[in-house]
Amino acid sequence: MKKRTRAAGILLTLVLAVTGIAGCGDTKKDEGNAKGAGEEAQGTGGQSGSEGGGEDAFSDGYGGKGRFLETELTLPQEADRVLAAGKLSDGSISVVGYNSNSMQYYLMNTKDLGDSWDSRAVQGMDVFYVSSAAIAPDGSAVLMDPYGEELVQVSPDGTATAGSLVLPGTEGENKNQVQQAGYTKDGTLIVLDIGGVLYRADVTQGTLEEVTKNMPEAVYYFGMAGNDIVSVMGSGVYRVDAGSGELKKDETLQQVTDSSQEPISGENSYPCLFTAGAEEDSTVYVNHEGLFFHKMGGSVNEQLINGDLVSLGDSSLGFIQALTVDDSTYLVLGSDSLGVPRMYRYMYDAQASAVPQKQLKVYALEDSVALQQAISYFQKENPDVFVKKIIGLTDEDGITAEDALRTLSTDIMAGNGPDVLILDGIPVESYVEKGILADIRDLVEEVEGEDGLFENIKEAYIRDGSIYEMPSRFGFSVVEGEAEAVEAKNSLEAFLEYAKGKKSSNADENVLVPMSASGLLHELYYADSAGWRKEDGSLEEEKLEAYLKAAKDYFDLDTYAEEEYNNSVENYTFRFGGMGGAASTVANFRLILMGCGGIGTISSFRDVQQIYATEAQIGGAYDIFGEADNGSFVPYVSVGIAAQSAENQEAREFVKGLLGKECQSASMDGFPVNRAAYQEHQKNQKEYAIGTSRLDGTSAGVDVKVLTEEQANTLLKQLESLKRPVLTDRVIQELIVEEGIKYLNGDGTQKEVADRIMQKVKLYLSE
Repeated sequence: MKKRTRAAGILLTLVLAVTGIAGCGDTKKDEGNAKGAGEEAQGTGGQSGSEGGGEDAFSDGYGGKGRFLETELTLPQEADRVLAAGKLSDGSISVVGYNSNSMQYYLMNTKDLGDSWDSRAVQGMDVFYVSSAAIAPDGSAVLMDPYGEELVQVSPDGTATAGSLVLPGTEGENKNQVQQAGYTKDGTLIVLDIGGVLYRADVTQGTLEEVTKNMPEAVYYFGMAGNDIVSVMGSGVYRVDAGSGELKKDETLQQVTDSSQEPISGENSYPCLFTAGAEEDSTVYVNHEGLFFHKMGGSVNEQLINGDLVSLGDSSLGFIQALTVDDSTYLVLGSDSLGVPRMYRYMYDAQASAVPQKQLKVYALEDSVALQQAISYFQKENPDVFVKKIIGLTDEDGITAEDALRTLSTDIMAGNGPDVLILDGIPVESYVEKGILADIRDLVEEVEGEDGLFENIKEAYIRDGSIYEMPSRFGFSVVEGEAEAVEAKNSLEAFLEYAKGKKSSNADENVLVPMSASGLLHELYYADSAGWRKEDGSLEEEKLEAYLKAAKDYFDLDTYAEEEYNNSVENYTFRFGGMGGAASTVANFRLILMGCGGIGTISSFRDVQQIYATEAQIGGAYDIFGEADNGSFVPYVSVGIAAQSAENQEAREFVKGLLGKECQSASMDGFPVNRAAYQEHQKNQKEYAIGTSRLDGTSAGVDVKVLTEEQANTLLKQLESLKRPVLTDRVIQELIVEEGIKYLNGDGTQKEVADRIMQKVKLYLSE
């Protein structure tokens, strides 16, 4: 067997946070496709919420008929985890599911495209962890552990028969593993190992025959298209004949993905799904951009479903399986950010408008998973409305936050502004003074009456009896470490005095968690900035100087090797389009370094679970940073409605949906402000294990448990005690961090840097 090297190995060390990888991209779209869902809306003109048309038509085909409509299917209650789905020879659909409470696997079958299900528990199977599963055309299935050593064949009636596979070993001490499995149309089982090698498998005999022996590249992942294996490799996508191993190169199909398309970290989840199309030699693939059809030898990848109009556009949705029922019906199986299985049916409706007749414009400085989830939820509930997402800052344009806000102001003044604004980073006080934002207190209190809200968070946003913005999620900064560190929680000055005191008696010991200059300045900003702003909008220079001094003292106190700083905290609170938990990262470093202390932001139950797990192993505690009964919080995905759209019903429904239970229950980014959603998060806590390596080569790990009732009550009291939002103006934050990095690296005195910041902030506020 020819040796192959994968483009990226499997990381068996500590994973701080994973939110997914960008999906595969379409290289071409058939603009004349009558079934297409339309291109992304162009321009900013048109009357919001109106019938549209004219210059603001959503696509060249605006006004046409025919579109795939989405229905979310209700999976059997037995399945709180799904592993595979398959279309059987008789046209029915089967799914392999697992129930974590009963520790039971199930075969679930539907003959009416998911409207009803018949579930059969797998019988005669010893319980083991199933990492891969596949369903054959005859309704049988195979379930296997990561190594193929524990394996069962399951007959259509649910009876299990034990089997095994003997995977060729890999070099070194690492055992080879099964990465993925699938059946061909003729019932041949195909297995992919972690070395990127495809095999035909006979589980009865326990034998494997390599399919890819003549291929020079490793396979990242695959989908089945009849008797062909649609294989994703570093150089693109190829169909491989499962019997002969013949490589079927197609230039258009090959360009569907690029060399970065490794599988997403997570069970059975992939950035693209591939399956057979309804026509001979055709392929259907699904990603967050939508669902596409390709005919072998053709020059286009035809977009049948626009992901922006359905749940496929939710970038937190993990893809597990796609199935073609016929040329007008498709099924997609996945799991949401909480691991809850989701199954969607897409059926073509010839009478539906090709593009929704109404348009709602939603603006955010930066894109986020939580925003996209809200859009997908709204789109599902309102299929007649197209949500045009406008992002002010992207990685492609190179503009600053100040540039983006200037453009936004120009559009608003010209009457071409958005209907809904995500106010993270936007100067809300200025917008309120200028009459740009509408009062949404009635909407907020309507949601509060239905689900309950964190009253203290709501109260923080009442201005003269009105509410102009409301965060949908939030976090808060904490101090972690030994008891003395936590006792010094009231101010940055007190915490650094503690750290310097400990350092003076332990000169050779690092006492603080390592942070990069940018990461440190961001985390201390989230911890301390709530009280910086004066009534006129300017900053308290004395407090700014105290912040800079604390950052400098922190940055200079310890000496870490360069390789340690390469893995240091780099603004983990906001990254990858989501709100993370720097506090859990601090806990990880405390575990690795056997102690130390630090300040970071908590944003989920998972963060708190991890902190308690670390404390249980090495000792220590945590508490809210700041003065008692005056704690601050970090708002996330704060929403408002433009004054010109105050009566726009779609805008009002979008805000209610964003603040509502269902939408807020679907994301782990920040604590939901919705109390009913918060209870769902508490109920859905998961136990997991963390393992990592210390610099001395020893290993470290903790078993993370569900919070006890006492721990959960402590957390709730902490959340209910938070009073003030931190300073969220993105331009001011950028100015402070930019100058702060220079200061930490020796450019100027504390006073000089503070003066530079104050002058720049004054100039910005005067514009």
